[in-house]
Amino acid sequence: MCFNSGRSTIYYIQLVSIIH
Repeated sequence: MCFNSGRSTIYYIQLVSIIH
């Protein structure tokens, strides 16, 4: 992925955590 290894990753992890 060409996203910043900062908020994009954390934001994605948070979404997955909330969904799961």
